[in-house]
Amino acid sequence: MAHLRVWKRAFAALAAALCAASSAALAQPVLSGRAQATPQVQLNLNAVRQRPPGARAATQQELQTVSPGLVATIQTATIAPWAVAAAASASMQGWTPITNGPALGGASVVRMSNDQADIIVRAGQNKLYIASFSPSSVSGPLGGSAWRQTNVSVTSDPDCEIRPSRTNYACTFLGEGGAAFIAWIDPTYSKVTPLGGHNGGARPALAPFPESFVVPANDPNYSNGVPLYFERATMFAWDGSIQTWRRRWLAYIPSTLGGSPPGFTEALPAEEQGWKLTVSPTLTPMSCAVVGNAMNCLVGSSNGVRMFDLYELNTASGAVLSQALSAGIGTSTPVELVGTGSGAAIAVVRGNNGHIYQARRSGAGGFGAWRDEGGAAKAGSNISCIATNEQPMCFIQGPDGRIYFKRLATESGL
Repeated sequence: MAHLRVWKRAFAALAAALCAASSAALAQPVLSGRAQATPQVQLNLNAVRQRPPGARAATQQELQTVSPGLVATIQTATIAPWAVAAAASASMQGWTPITNGPALGGASVVRMSNDQADIIVRAGQNKLYIASFSPSSVSGPLGGSAWRQTNVSVTSDPDCEIRPSRTNYACTFLGEGGAAFIAWIDPTYSKVTPLGGHNGGARPALAPFPESFVVPANDPNYSNGVPLYFERATMFAWDGSIQTWRRRWLAYIPSTLGGSPPGFTEALPAEEQGWKLTVSPTLTPMSCAVVGNAMNCLVGSSNGVRMFDLYELNTASGAVLSQALSAGIGTSTPVELVGTGSGAAIAVVRGNNGHIYQARRSGAGGFGAWRDEGGAAKAGSNISCIATNEQPMCFIQGPDGRIYFKRLATESGL
């Protein structure tokens, strides 16, 4: 909680400095795959730690800003019959395709509401495409008209996280030159911010956003009378070997997108700037999720996984360990962590045999036994899961390039 209090003060104190930056950003054009320059914000670092008296928690009504929007409609290609047969022979039984045609990598799925989710994939000319669906009722491929094209160009799978308002979200990915990037995804802007290096060819990971805070328009530090909302963004990049690096940015969101585009700035105390080495060794890209009331991150280690508190990644002590997976964990494939309604943690990994495995942790102690969920996940592609009550629903890329989903087994067997 101490960490959160420090960041809340930092978010609020940035308001005055960001007013000028937000106004300048309004004049910047919508991107076509190129990174915009990050606004330069000059701050008194001592002031960053102070929270103005008028700062308060943002209400849900204030946070209802925008939803991910339509940019273009596409038609996905029809998969060749021989490829369908190849997928079946590769043990995709039990998994259902959600795309008619092949994607260029794995998907990232975010839950927008109780029964609405967005799936984000790389397709076409290396653009991000988005489709909305109902997790409870989807039973087959989404039609070509369901997919919307963004203006964001990527060279890796995306990893996306919903904002606390559940109205729009951000995605991290590798982009031009193989560097890490982060982008807001919303109807008016797909603003891309460069994060620099420290990647090993695998998608970066984005941690869940903490609670949003707002400094009101009548705060004495304001000159333009527009409230700003602040959230912290934490990214992780794997070096392709044994190390994971972390970088933190501040996300700022104006009260209305008509005022200025949202963005990211590294206006932080000096000790928090740049890429910082976290846990080592990590043999896979990382995954982070809200589990109960905590933010946890999962990494692959040897032939099992380790789970850490988001704020204690620099220490190996206190890590929650899984049992060894006899099939071995594919080190090029990101692991996935999802929290259930009861607060249980579900670890999902790709074995070296291509199968998807899940292990559950309830309460104290380590993870339970691994359960084989079958499938033939493509090596190196992203695994993405959401949960409805106690049931995880996971999305993988099959050997034919299509995205598949499966509602995994529950602990109760119900």
